Order: sequence, then structure tokens, then C-alpha cells
Amino acid sequence: MKRAMLPLSLMLLASPVLADSKVGQISINPSVGYTVPDSERGLNEAVTYGIDFAYRLTPNWAASVYYNETGTEYTDVRGESDGQRDFMKYGLNMLYYFNPAARLQPYAIMGAGNGEYEDDNDTQLNLGGGVRYYFTNNFSMNGELIASHSTDDDLDDGLVNVGVAYAFGGKKEEPKAAPAAVVAAAPLDSDGDGVIDPNDKCPGTAAGVKVDATGCELDSDADGVVDSKDACPGTPAGTAVDETGCRFKKESVELQIQFPTNSADIAEQYQSEIKRLADFLVKYPAIAINIEGHTDAQGSNDFNRQLSQRRAESVKGALVTRYGINANRISPIGYGEEKPIATNDTAAGREQNRRVVAVISASYKE
Repeated sequence: MKRAMLPLSLMLLASPVLADSKVGQISINPSVGYTVPDSERGLNEAVTYGIDFAYRLTPNWAASVYYNETGTEYTDVRGESDGQRDFMKYGLNMLYYFNPAARLQPYAIMGAGNGEYEDDNDTQLNLGGGVRYYFTNNFSMNGELIASHSTDDDLDDGLVNVGVAYAFGGKKEEPKAAPAAVVAAAPLDSDGDGVIDPNDKCPGTAAGVKVDATGCELDSDADGVVDSKDACPGTPAGTAVDETGCRFKKESVELQIQFPTNSADIAEQYQSEIKRLADFLVKYPAIAINIEGHTDAQGSNDFNRQLSQRRAESVKGALVTRYGINANRISPIGYGEEKPIATNDTAAGREQNRRVVAVISASYKE
């Protein structure tokens, strides 16, 4: 039987306390003990009765107001009994619980109070320790050993104490919900290109477009134009291409025709210039051009603008009638005297300003 009780007792001591927190609990703790007064008091050792009221401030700390009373015999200097004496102690102790989550809780005691004996009062400092066992969250028993030092008379008393306690109140500890199972979310691929968002350097790729390992659209011929916009795939490496991925050439034709004063007639000597421009337009039928007419500064602005317009239209007419260039490809513009290229203060300068110019720059695919 004894062998069976030992494991049971150990399990009881080691079992955890119930879930309720003790913070805020008020406990009533009647007790009985044995007082050992200092020998100089002339009091015999005797049974002590007491009660204390404690308040649990934190899981570890509690404040306790106590009262103890001892009825003992007084012995005079001759060693003879001199009747019954009452010895009372009361004050405030602070208790520190070392293991507040267990049923068996050791604790330390420190505090101060007052001792009364007949007409004698003295201030006492208390120091000790104890242990409390919780049967439930509300019922417990304790045992403790306390030493009290009188600061007035330099005397030391001892007390061995046992008691039972009932506690009430306190904060209810909410049961902790089991942590939700963490399910790893599948990595997002917002644009559906097969490369997850954290690794996608080109988010928002259009559906169906082939991409590389970084999520960026392929540029198979490495010409700087992605495949979906490359009208000329397979361009040789290093070839200059336009925005469509096709290589291009640039050519320009400059037309320079000068006119007599107040005239829009084209001198025969400039027909070769017009033919050269016509040949260029035949070679590149997709190109449209502007023909710009200009005058010198003689005459009014309105007159000069009209004259420059007639000069530009004269060149357009020659390109259309003589060489069959589509009129819709040619836009004549008269600037009048707005854009001189030489001074209008000399005859030579004014002659240079009376002109029609077509400067054409074309980019085209091979």
C-alpha cells in the first residue's frame, strides 16, 4: 500500500494548477503555530493562533495582512511562573511565489509589523519562507517559518505556522485557442506567364507571350525588340533596327530652287533638281514630303506669304505633271519672309532668300 501511495503523491505534487489565474484573488488563511519568544522576554514557548488576509498582486507577488495571538506563561527572574500573559503580533508581509503555475508553490516572506506584550510595544521586521499546496484554485494549505526581529529591544522571536486558506475572486484566464494550422499559400503568378510574382521582373506580360526565366518577353534575335513586336525576326546581330525590329537606312534629298523677284516660275536650269527629287519619290513610294516656299523681305507680309505659297505649288505641279508623282504625297507650304537664310539688306542676300526647299529624311525597311 505504501509503495502505491508514493507514486500517487509525487504525481499530485507535480501536477499543474488549474487554468484560472490567481492574480486579483483574495484569500482568508486561518492558522495555528508554535511561537518561540526571545529568552529575554521571560515568556515560555506556546501555541499561537492567527489569521491573515492576502491579495495576489501578480502571479508571483502577494500582500498579506496578518494577526497572531499567543497565550503563554511568564517566568520571572527567579524562574518562578508569574501567571498567563498575552503576546500579540500584527502587520503586513509581502510574499513572493517562486513557481506560481504549480500546485506546490514555495514562497519567501518579508515584511514589518508590531508586537504587543502587556504595556510593551515594539516594531518588528519579519523574514522567512514557506510552501503552499493548492488542492484547487480556491483551497490550499501552507506551512511557514518566520523570524521576527524587534528593532526597539533588539530581540528575536520565531514562529512555525501551518494553515488552510480559501481564495475567491481573481481574473479568469481565457482558454487559449489552438493555433490555426498554417497553410502555405501557393505563390502567385498574376500574369499567368509561368513565372511567380517574386521572380517576375516584367509583371503584366500579355497572355500567350513567351517569356524567359525572369518573366520578360523573349527577344530571340537580341535586336532590342521583343518577338511580339518584331516585324523582322532573325535580324543579324549588331544590325541597327527601328522600333519594329527591322533594319533601316537613312537617305535625304535636298532641293534648292531660287526664283526671280515677284515670280513663281521655275527656271529651266532647276529642272534637274526637280527630276532628282522625283526619282527619290519613285524609289520610295511610301514617303510623303513638304515643299517649303520662301521670299525675301521686300513687299508686305501677306503678299510674300502668298508668293511663297505659289512657288511651293509650282514645284508640286512640276512633280505631278512631269513625273507623275501622286499629289497626295506632296504638301506645299508658304512661309513668306519668315525664314531667311541670308541678309535682306543686299541683292545677293535677297536672291538667296527667294527659294523653294524640300529636305527629306526617310527611314525604311530593307
